[in-house]
Amino acid sequence: MKKRQVRKSCVALLLTSVFIFSSSGGLSATATEDTETSADYRIYFEEGITYSSKGTADNLKAIGGSLTQAAYQFPANGETITVGFSIDSSDTSPAFTIQDGLSDYLSEYYEENGTFVPLGDVDLYYYEVEDTLPVSRSNTDNPYPGLKNVKNVYRLLETPAPETEPDDGSELPAISSNALANSQTGSYHVFIGSETWRYNQADGSMTRCNRNISSPHGGDGNLRDEWYPTIVTASFLQFSALQGKPQTQITLNYMYQFGLENLQVDDNETLEMEIWFYDYYKSSEEAKTRGHSFMPKTRDIRWATNQPNAYLDTQAFDGYGADVYCIGVSDANALVENKNYFWAIRKGGIVEPDGCVNDGRYVVAAQRGYRHLYGGAFGIFSEEHDRTYKLRLSPEASWYDSVYLYDPKNITVPAHFIFRNGLDPVKYK
Repeated sequence: MKKRQVRKSCVALLLTSVFIFSSSGGLSATATEDTETSADYRIYFEEGITYSSKGTADNLKAIGGSLTQAAYQFPANGETITVGFSIDSSDTSPAFTIQDGLSDYLSEYYEENGTFVPLGDVDLYYYEVEDTLPVSRSNTDNPYPGLKNVKNVYRLLETPAPETEPDDGSELPAISSNALANSQTGSYHVFIGSETWRYNQADGSMTRCNRNISSPHGGDGNLRDEWYPTIVTASFLQFSALQGKPQTQITLNYMYQFGLENLQVDDNETLEMEIWFYDYYKSSEEAKTRGHSFMPKTRDIRWATNQPNAYLDTQAFDGYGADVYCIGVSDANALVENKNYFWAIRKGGIVEPDGCVNDGRYVVAAQRGYRHLYGGAFGIFSEEHDRTYKLRLSPEASWYDSVYLYDPKNITVPAHFIFRNGLDPVKYK
Protein backbone atom coordinates (compact mmCIF):
# COMPACT_ATOMS: atom_id res chain seq x y z
CA MET A 1 0.00 0.00 0.00
CA LYS A 2 2.95 2.27 -0.11
CA LYS A 3 6.36 3.26 -1.27
CA ARG A 4 8.13 0.92 1.16
CA GLN A 5 9.30 -2.51 0.15
CA VAL A 6 7.01 -4.79 2.03
CA ARG A 7 3.61 -3.31 1.32
CA LYS A 8 1.06 -2.99 -1.36
CA SER A 9 -2.28 -1.28 -1.32
CA CYS A 10 -4.89 -2.03 1.26
CA VAL A 11 -5.42 -5.72 2.08
CA ALA A 12 -3.26 -6.48 -0.90
CA LEU A 13 -6.15 -5.29 -3.04
CA LEU A 14 -6.45 -2.28 -5.32
CA LEU A 15 -9.70 -0.62 -6.17
CA THR A 16 -9.96 -0.72 -9.95
CA SER A 17 -13.60 0.16 -10.30
CA VAL A 18 -16.48 0.66 -7.92
CA PHE A 19 -20.21 0.32 -8.27
CA ILE A 20 -22.38 2.04 -5.67
CA PHE A 21 -25.73 0.40 -5.06
CA SER A 22 -28.57 1.81 -3.00
CA SER A 23 -32.32 1.85 -2.85
CA SER A 24 -32.30 5.09 -4.83
CA GLY A 25 -30.48 3.52 -7.75
CA GLY A 26 -26.87 3.24 -8.89
CA LEU A 27 -24.41 2.96 -11.70
CA SER A 28 -24.69 0.20 -14.23
CA ALA A 29 -22.90 -1.01 -17.33
CA THR A 30 -24.12 -2.88 -20.36
CA ALA A 31 -22.21 -6.08 -21.15
CA THR A 32 -21.03 -6.58 -24.69
CA GLU A 33 -20.27 -10.25 -24.18
CA ASP A 34 -21.20 -12.88 -21.66
CA THR A 35 -17.88 -14.59 -21.05
CA GLU A 36 -16.85 -15.26 -17.47
CA THR A 37 -14.54 -13.02 -15.48
CA SER A 38 -12.95 -13.33 -12.04
CA ALA A 39 -13.66 -10.55 -9.59
CA ASP A 40 -13.36 -9.71 -5.90
CA TYR A 41 -16.00 -7.65 -4.12
CA ARG A 42 -16.52 -6.04 -0.76
CA ILE A 43 -20.22 -5.63 -0.05
CA TYR A 44 -21.39 -3.33 2.74
CA PHE A 45 -24.86 -3.68 4.25
CA GLU A 46 -27.27 -1.22 5.76
CA GLU A 47 -27.42 -0.94 9.55
CA GLY A 48 -29.88 -3.06 11.46
CA ILE A 49 -29.47 -6.37 9.59
CA THR A 50 -28.97 -8.59 12.62
CA TYR A 51 -27.07 -11.84 12.50
CA SER A 52 -30.10 -13.85 13.60
CA SER A 53 -32.46 -12.27 11.06
CA LYS A 54 -33.83 -14.05 8.00
CA GLY A 55 -32.11 -11.44 5.85
CA THR A 56 -28.68 -12.61 7.00
CA ALA A 57 -29.52 -16.23 6.23
CA ASP A 58 -30.85 -15.25 2.80
CA ASN A 59 -27.72 -13.24 2.07
CA LEU A 60 -25.42 -16.15 2.92
CA LYS A 61 -27.47 -18.34 0.61
CA ALA A 62 -27.30 -15.76 -2.20
CA ILE A 63 -23.50 -15.54 -1.94
CA GLY A 64 -23.09 -19.30 -2.06
CA GLY A 65 -19.59 -20.73 -1.77
CA SER A 66 -17.72 -17.61 -2.86
CA LEU A 67 -17.56 -15.91 0.56
CA THR A 68 -13.99 -15.19 1.72
CA GLN A 69 -14.63 -12.88 4.70
CA ALA A 70 -17.56 -11.77 6.83
CA ALA A 71 -17.58 -8.88 9.31
CA TYR A 72 -20.12 -7.99 11.99
CA GLN A 73 -20.64 -5.18 14.52
CA PHE A 74 -22.30 -4.77 17.90
CA PRO A 75 -22.57 -1.92 20.42
CA ALA A 76 -21.26 -2.51 23.94
CA ASN A 77 -19.93 -0.38 26.78
CA GLY A 78 -20.29 2.86 24.85
CA GLU A 79 -18.41 1.76 21.75
CA THR A 80 -18.82 -0.35 18.62
CA ILE A 81 -16.94 -3.63 18.30
CA THR A 82 -16.23 -5.02 14.83
CA VAL A 83 -15.53 -8.76 14.48
CA GLY A 84 -14.45 -10.45 11.25
CA PHE A 85 -13.79 -13.97 10.01
CA SER A 86 -11.86 -15.25 7.01
CA ILE A 87 -13.59 -18.13 5.25
CA ASP A 88 -11.41 -20.79 3.62
CA SER A 89 -12.46 -22.02 0.18
CA SER A 90 -12.58 -25.57 1.53
CA ASP A 91 -15.15 -24.60 4.18
CA THR A 92 -18.43 -26.23 3.14
CA SER A 93 -20.44 -24.68 6.00
CA PRO A 94 -19.46 -20.98 6.35
CA ALA A 95 -22.69 -20.26 8.24
CA PHE A 96 -21.66 -22.68 11.02
CA THR A 97 -18.09 -21.34 10.98
CA ILE A 98 -19.36 -17.79 11.46
CA GLN A 99 -21.90 -18.76 14.13
CA ASP A 100 -19.31 -20.71 16.11
CA GLY A 101 -16.79 -17.88 15.77
CA LEU A 102 -19.27 -15.23 16.88
CA SER A 103 -20.46 -17.34 19.81
CA ASP A 104 -16.89 -17.94 20.95
CA TYR A 105 -16.00 -14.27 20.66
CA LEU A 106 -19.10 -13.09 22.52
CA SER A 107 -18.34 -15.60 25.30
CA GLU A 108 -14.80 -14.27 25.59
CA TYR A 109 -16.09 -10.70 25.53
CA TYR A 110 -18.41 -11.51 28.43
CA GLU A 111 -15.57 -13.10 30.41
CA GLU A 112 -13.29 -10.10 29.84
CA ASN A 113 -15.80 -7.26 30.14
CA GLY A 114 -18.76 -8.66 32.07
CA THR A 115 -21.18 -7.61 29.31
CA PHE A 116 -23.49 -10.17 27.74
CA VAL A 117 -24.21 -9.53 24.04
CA PRO A 118 -26.81 -11.81 22.41
CA LEU A 119 -26.42 -12.83 18.78
CA GLY A 120 -29.57 -10.87 18.04
CA ASP A 121 -27.70 -7.63 18.82
CA VAL A 122 -24.96 -8.34 16.26
CA ASP A 123 -25.37 -6.61 12.88
CA LEU A 124 -24.02 -7.71 9.51
CA TYR A 125 -21.31 -5.21 8.41
CA TYR A 126 -19.73 -6.47 5.18
CA TYR A 127 -18.91 -9.52 3.07
CA GLU A 128 -15.84 -10.10 0.94
CA VAL A 129 -16.47 -12.30 -2.08
CA GLU A 130 -14.16 -13.93 -4.61
CA ASP A 131 -16.07 -15.25 -7.59
CA THR A 132 -16.12 -16.01 -11.29
CA LEU A 133 -19.20 -14.50 -12.90
CA PRO A 134 -20.57 -13.83 -16.37
CA VAL A 135 -19.55 -10.39 -17.57
CA SER A 136 -23.23 -9.43 -17.77
CA ARG A 137 -23.42 -9.85 -13.96
CA SER A 138 -19.97 -8.67 -12.90
CA ASN A 139 -20.42 -5.32 -14.65
CA THR A 140 -23.68 -4.46 -12.93
CA ASP A 141 -24.12 -2.34 -9.82
CA ASN A 142 -25.09 -5.40 -7.77
CA PRO A 143 -23.67 -8.69 -9.12
CA TYR A 144 -25.70 -10.67 -6.55
CA PRO A 145 -29.32 -9.63 -7.10
CA GLY A 146 -30.47 -11.98 -4.34
CA LEU A 147 -28.67 -9.94 -1.67
CA LYS A 148 -30.85 -7.85 0.60
CA ASN A 149 -30.23 -4.46 2.23
CA VAL A 150 -27.05 -3.75 0.29
CA LYS A 151 -25.52 -0.35 1.04
CA ASN A 152 -22.70 -0.34 -1.51
CA VAL A 153 -20.55 -2.71 -3.51
CA TYR A 154 -16.86 -2.31 -4.31
CA ARG A 155 -15.23 -4.33 -7.07
CA LEU A 156 -11.61 -5.19 -6.39
CA LEU A 157 -8.57 -6.61 -8.10
CA GLU A 158 -5.80 -8.44 -6.34
CA THR A 159 -2.35 -7.13 -7.14
CA PRO A 160 0.89 -9.17 -7.05
CA ALA A 161 3.11 -8.75 -4.03
CA PRO A 162 6.63 -7.61 -4.91
CA GLU A 163 9.47 -9.81 -3.71
CA THR A 164 11.33 -8.16 -0.87
CA GLU A 165 14.81 -8.42 0.50
CA PRO A 166 15.94 -8.33 4.14
CA ASP A 167 15.83 -4.82 5.56
CA ASP A 168 19.03 -2.99 4.62
CA GLY A 169 18.31 -0.05 6.90
CA SER A 170 17.93 2.40 4.02
CA GLU A 171 16.21 5.69 4.80
CA LEU A 172 14.20 8.20 2.82
CA PRO A 173 16.22 10.93 1.09
CA ALA A 174 17.19 13.72 3.45
CA ILE A 175 14.74 16.63 3.68
CA SER A 176 15.89 20.13 4.56
CA SER A 177 15.33 21.39 8.08
CA ASN A 178 13.61 24.47 6.64
CA ALA A 179 10.96 22.29 5.01
CA LEU A 180 10.42 20.53 8.32
CA ALA A 181 10.14 23.74 10.31
CA ASN A 182 6.41 23.77 9.67
CA SER A 183 5.87 20.23 8.44
CA GLN A 184 2.14 20.44 7.83
CA THR A 185 2.53 23.26 5.32
CA GLY A 186 6.23 23.04 4.47
CA SER A 187 5.51 20.95 1.38
CA TYR A 188 2.22 20.00 -0.17
CA HIS A 189 0.58 18.73 -3.34
CA VAL A 190 -0.64 21.02 -6.09
CA PHE A 191 -3.01 19.52 -8.66
CA ILE A 192 -2.59 20.98 -12.14
CA GLY A 193 -4.92 19.42 -14.69
CA SER A 194 -4.31 15.67 -14.65
CA GLU A 195 -0.88 16.06 -13.03
CA THR A 196 0.19 16.22 -9.40
CA TRP A 197 3.09 18.44 -8.35
CA ARG A 198 4.71 18.85 -4.95
CA TYR A 199 5.46 22.38 -3.89
CA ASN A 200 8.35 22.95 -1.47
CA GLN A 201 7.48 26.07 0.49
CA ALA A 202 11.01 26.33 1.86
CA ASP A 203 12.67 27.05 -1.49
CA GLY A 204 9.71 27.56 -3.81
CA SER A 205 10.56 24.58 -6.02
CA MET A 206 8.00 22.38 -7.77
CA THR A 207 8.51 18.66 -8.48
CA ARG A 208 6.16 16.58 -10.63
CA CYS A 209 4.97 13.38 -8.91
CA ASN A 210 5.07 10.06 -10.73
CA ARG A 211 1.47 8.84 -10.41
CA ASN A 212 0.46 5.21 -10.96
CA ILE A 213 -2.33 2.87 -9.91
CA SER A 214 -0.64 1.85 -6.65
CA SER A 215 0.68 5.33 -5.86
CA PRO A 216 -1.81 7.92 -7.12
CA HIS A 217 -0.43 10.87 -5.10
CA GLY A 218 -3.95 11.85 -4.15
CA GLY A 219 -3.12 12.95 -0.61
CA ASP A 220 -1.85 16.24 0.75
CA GLY A 221 1.85 15.59 0.10
CA ASN A 222 2.75 16.69 3.65
CA LEU A 223 5.60 15.43 5.75
CA ARG A 224 4.34 15.83 9.31
CA ASP A 225 5.81 15.55 12.78
CA GLU A 226 4.61 13.14 15.46
CA TRP A 227 1.16 12.22 14.20
CA TYR A 228 1.54 8.71 15.68
CA PRO A 229 -0.05 7.73 19.04
CA THR A 230 1.25 8.68 22.46
CA ILE A 231 1.23 5.15 23.88
CA VAL A 232 1.33 1.85 21.96
CA THR A 233 1.46 -1.67 23.41
CA ALA A 234 1.44 -5.10 21.80
CA SER A 235 1.17 -8.67 23.07
CA PHE A 236 1.91 -12.02 21.42
CA LEU A 237 0.32 -15.22 22.70
CA GLN A 238 0.40 -18.93 21.84
CA PHE A 239 -2.23 -20.96 23.70
CA SER A 240 -4.90 -23.66 23.47
CA ALA A 241 -8.54 -22.68 22.99
CA LEU A 242 -11.59 -23.80 21.04
CA GLN A 243 -11.73 -27.41 22.21
CA GLY A 244 -8.01 -27.49 22.98
CA LYS A 245 -6.84 -26.49 19.51
CA PRO A 246 -3.60 -24.46 19.44
CA GLN A 247 -4.08 -20.77 18.68
CA THR A 248 -1.89 -17.72 18.09
CA GLN A 249 -3.08 -14.19 18.81
CA ILE A 250 -1.49 -10.78 18.46
CA THR A 251 -3.04 -7.69 20.04
CA LEU A 252 -2.15 -4.03 19.56
CA ASN A 253 -3.42 -1.18 21.75
CA TYR A 254 -2.85 2.54 21.35
CA MET A 255 -3.97 5.87 22.75
CA TYR A 256 -3.61 9.50 21.72
CA GLN A 257 -3.04 11.73 24.74
CA PHE A 258 -1.67 14.46 22.49
CA GLY A 259 -0.74 14.94 18.84
CA LEU A 260 -4.03 13.82 17.29
CA GLU A 261 -4.35 17.23 15.64
CA ASN A 262 -1.22 16.38 13.61
CA LEU A 263 -3.11 13.45 12.09
CA GLN A 264 -6.55 15.00 11.66
CA VAL A 265 -5.66 17.75 9.18
CA ASP A 266 -7.52 16.69 6.02
CA ASP A 267 -10.99 15.18 5.69
CA ASN A 268 -9.64 11.98 4.09
CA GLU A 269 -7.00 10.92 6.64
CA THR A 270 -6.46 7.22 7.41
CA LEU A 271 -4.33 5.37 9.95
CA GLU A 272 -2.73 1.94 10.02
CA MET A 273 -1.05 0.65 13.17
CA GLU A 274 0.82 -2.47 12.07
CA ILE A 275 2.87 -5.40 13.30
CA TRP A 276 5.46 -6.75 10.85
CA PHE A 277 7.11 -10.15 11.39
CA TYR A 278 10.46 -11.11 9.95
CA ASP A 279 9.71 -13.84 7.41
CA TYR A 280 12.70 -14.60 5.18
CA TYR A 281 13.09 -18.35 5.03
CA LYS A 282 14.37 -19.44 1.61
CA SER A 283 17.02 -22.13 1.89
CA SER A 284 19.13 -20.16 -0.56
CA GLU A 285 19.45 -17.33 1.96
CA GLU A 286 22.43 -17.16 4.27
CA ALA A 287 21.70 -18.71 7.66
CA LYS A 288 22.15 -15.36 9.40
CA THR A 289 19.30 -13.83 7.39
CA ARG A 290 16.71 -16.62 7.80
CA GLY A 291 13.73 -16.35 10.09
CA HIS A 292 10.11 -17.47 10.37
CA SER A 293 7.08 -15.37 11.22
CA PHE A 294 5.58 -15.75 14.68
CA MET A 295 2.17 -16.13 13.02
CA PRO A 296 1.17 -19.44 11.38
CA LYS A 297 0.37 -19.62 7.65
CA THR A 298 -3.16 -20.92 8.17
CA ARG A 299 -5.96 -18.95 6.51
CA ASP A 300 -8.46 -18.99 9.36
CA ILE A 301 -8.25 -15.44 10.69
CA ARG A 302 -10.54 -14.05 13.38
CA TRP A 303 -10.14 -10.37 14.08
CA ALA A 304 -11.76 -7.81 16.35
CA THR A 305 -11.36 -4.10 17.06
CA ASN A 306 -13.04 -1.09 18.65
CA GLN A 307 -11.55 1.27 16.07
CA PRO A 308 -14.07 3.23 13.97
CA ASN A 309 -14.46 2.48 10.24
CA ALA A 310 -12.27 -0.60 10.56
CA TYR A 311 -11.04 -2.98 7.85
CA LEU A 312 -8.70 -5.97 7.77
CA ASP A 313 -5.42 -5.10 6.11
CA THR A 314 -2.98 -7.99 5.97
CA GLN A 315 -0.32 -9.41 3.70
CA ALA A 316 -0.43 -12.74 5.49
CA PHE A 317 -0.64 -15.10 2.50
CA ASP A 318 1.87 -13.64 0.08
CA GLY A 319 4.71 -16.04 0.85
CA TYR A 320 8.29 -14.76 0.89
CA GLY A 321 8.65 -11.38 2.55
CA ALA A 322 7.69 -9.56 5.71
CA ASP A 323 4.46 -10.89 7.23
CA VAL A 324 2.30 -7.80 7.94
CA TYR A 325 -0.83 -7.63 10.12
CA CYS A 326 -3.11 -4.68 10.70
CA ILE A 327 -6.69 -3.57 11.26
CA GLY A 328 -6.81 -0.12 9.66
CA VAL A 329 -8.97 2.96 10.20
CA SER A 330 -10.45 4.36 6.99
CA ASP A 331 -11.45 7.67 8.60
CA ALA A 332 -8.91 8.84 11.17
CA ASN A 333 -11.00 11.91 11.97
CA ALA A 334 -13.31 9.60 13.93
CA LEU A 335 -10.56 8.89 16.48
CA VAL A 336 -10.68 10.72 19.81
CA GLU A 337 -8.08 11.53 22.46
CA ASN A 338 -7.65 9.57 25.69
CA LYS A 339 -9.46 6.48 24.41
CA ASN A 340 -7.81 3.07 24.38
CA TYR A 341 -8.13 1.57 20.90
CA PHE A 342 -7.27 -2.03 20.18
CA TRP A 343 -7.17 -4.61 17.45
CA ALA A 344 -6.63 -8.34 17.82
CA ILE A 345 -5.95 -10.99 15.17
CA ARG A 346 -6.14 -14.71 15.96
CA LYS A 347 -5.14 -17.64 13.77
CA GLY A 348 -5.33 -21.40 14.24
CA GLY A 349 -2.06 -23.19 14.97
CA ILE A 350 1.28 -22.12 16.37
CA VAL A 351 4.79 -21.77 14.95
CA GLU A 352 7.64 -23.33 16.90
CA PRO A 353 11.08 -21.72 16.44
CA ASP A 354 13.39 -24.05 14.52
CA GLY A 355 16.70 -22.43 15.33
CA CYS A 356 16.80 -19.60 12.77
CA VAL A 357 18.43 -16.59 14.39
CA ASN A 358 15.61 -14.29 13.26
CA ASP A 359 12.62 -16.45 14.21
CA GLY A 360 9.77 -14.30 15.48
CA ARG A 361 11.51 -10.95 15.14
CA TYR A 362 9.04 -8.13 14.63
CA VAL A 363 8.43 -4.39 14.29
CA VAL A 364 5.50 -2.21 15.39
CA ALA A 365 4.93 0.50 12.80
CA ALA A 366 2.58 3.43 12.09
CA GLN A 367 1.48 4.62 8.66
CA ARG A 368 -0.54 7.71 7.70
CA GLY A 369 -2.64 7.44 4.55
CA TYR A 370 -5.54 8.90 2.64
CA ARG A 371 -8.76 7.90 0.98
CA HIS A 372 -8.70 8.48 -2.76
CA LEU A 373 -10.81 7.89 -5.85
CA TYR A 374 -14.07 6.42 -4.59
CA GLY A 375 -13.46 6.88 -0.89
CA GLY A 376 -14.22 3.33 0.21
CA ALA A 377 -12.06 1.09 2.33
CA PHE A 378 -10.35 -0.24 -0.79
CA GLY A 379 -9.48 3.22 -2.08
CA ILE A 380 -6.86 3.75 0.66
CA PHE A 381 -3.20 4.56 -0.01
CA SER A 382 -0.26 5.51 2.16
CA GLU A 383 0.89 9.12 1.99
CA GLU A 384 3.77 8.95 -0.48
CA HIS A 385 5.74 11.83 1.05
CA ASP A 386 5.33 10.97 4.70
CA ARG A 387 7.26 8.43 6.74
CA THR A 388 6.56 4.95 7.99
CA TYR A 389 7.47 5.15 11.67
CA LYS A 390 8.98 2.13 13.42
CA LEU A 391 8.20 2.68 17.08
CA ARG A 392 10.77 2.06 19.83
CA LEU A 393 13.36 1.03 17.26
CA SER A 394 16.80 2.56 17.58
CA PRO A 395 18.43 4.01 14.44
CA GLU A 396 20.98 1.21 14.19
CA ALA A 397 18.43 -1.63 14.51
CA SER A 398 16.07 -3.13 11.90
CA TRP A 399 13.98 -5.55 14.00
CA TYR A 400 13.21 -6.25 17.66
CA ASP A 401 14.66 -9.31 19.37
CA SER A 402 11.79 -11.67 20.16
CA VAL A 403 13.18 -14.92 21.56
CA TYR A 404 11.08 -14.40 24.70
CA LEU A 405 7.85 -14.44 22.67
CA TYR A 406 8.00 -18.24 22.58
CA ASP A 407 8.30 -18.63 26.35
CA PRO A 408 5.00 -20.13 27.69
CA LYS A 409 5.43 -18.08 30.87
CA ASN A 410 4.78 -14.94 28.86
CA ILE A 411 1.08 -15.75 28.51
CA THR A 412 0.61 -13.84 31.77
CA VAL A 413 2.54 -10.77 30.56
CA PRO A 414 0.05 -7.96 29.78
CA ALA A 415 2.26 -6.43 27.08
CA HIS A 416 5.47 -7.58 25.44
CA PHE A 417 5.96 -4.26 23.67
CA ILE A 418 5.48 -0.75 25.10
CA PHE A 419 6.13 2.54 23.28
CA ARG A 420 5.85 5.99 24.89
CA ASN A 421 6.06 9.02 22.65
CA GLY A 422 8.80 11.34 23.85
CA LEU A 423 10.58 8.66 25.88
CA ASP A 424 11.32 5.89 23.38
CA PRO A 425 13.22 6.06 20.08
CA VAL A 426 11.51 6.15 16.67
CA LYS A 427 13.02 5.07 13.38
CA TYR A 428 11.57 6.01 10.03
CA LYS A 429 12.02 5.08 6.40
